[in-house]
Amino acid sequence: MIGQSSILKELDKAIVTIKREGKILPHILLYGDRGMGKTTLAGFISGKLGTKLTTVNGGMLSKENMGDTFLQLKKGDILFIDEVHSLKIGSAEELYTPMESFEFNYYFMGAITKFKVPPFTLIGATTEAGKLPKPLLDRFVYAFIMEKYTEEEMGGIIKLNQKKPADEDALLQLVNLSQGNPRVGINLLISCENLVRDRVTLQTVNELMELRGIRANGLSKLQMDYLSFLNSLNVPVGKNYLATFMSVSESTVEHHIEPLLVQRGLILRGPSGRLITPKAKLLFM
Repeated sequence: MIGQSSILKELDKAIVTIKREGKILPHILLYGDRGMGKTTLAGFISGKLGTKLTTVNGGMLSKENMGDTFLQLKKGDILFIDEVHSLKIGSAEELYTPMESFEFNYYFMGAITKFKVPPFTLIGATTEAGKLPKPLLDRFVYAFIMEKYTEEEMGGIIKLNQKKPADEDALLQLVNLSQGNPRVGINLLISCENLVRDRVTLQTVNELMELRGIRANGLSKLQMDYLSFLNSLNVPVGKNYLATFMSVSESTVEHHIEPLLVQRGLILRGPSGRLITPKAKLLFM
């Protein structure tokens, strides 16, 4: 696996230890933006352990179907809950006992049966760790923040996903546009490959940028529109107001538009709202 070296280093040592001692890997929370490789990392951990990976979406998990999910598990298996923050409060509460003592109350035809769950590892993936109930959050022994990928790592990921030859300067430009996010980089690569018959060139990447309104600095049209709106007001603006103005969801503002802008020091986020920085104002001079 490419990237996330500090997380992998700690988990590699932990996996060696728990295998030697016949233990189960403790529960893990993975926090980071969409497309940062949380699902890939869960699969990688499962491969290292040599156990089965069962994947469910938090929004689809309920106390009625949770029992069926647990019945599929064997000792040491991994239950991967994507978007774990989207669990309904009742469903989250149903996880507390299985995570702690590996027991579960199974609901069937109005009756409740308590049964033992084989010791397992729960890996939760989230973009919004603050939305998790504290009792659930406390049951994760490991809580890892997914790091942005370096240019070298992004170059490796993009090359790994190539289906057509590409010029080196084209690949470098894709890395620059990827914003340190593998999913962004891979999707851009696929889009470029779909524009040509044989080889991706810098001209291909530039054509895609023009079609999508992507600036040379890597900012998308949405991000530039966002900054332009803040620049016109020059006062803190709330997330809901920004979402309404841009005709997108608040989640899109927070998770797709803002992360790179914060990382580059182009906006400030505070209790009173979002504010453009002097550095960002230079883009409009």
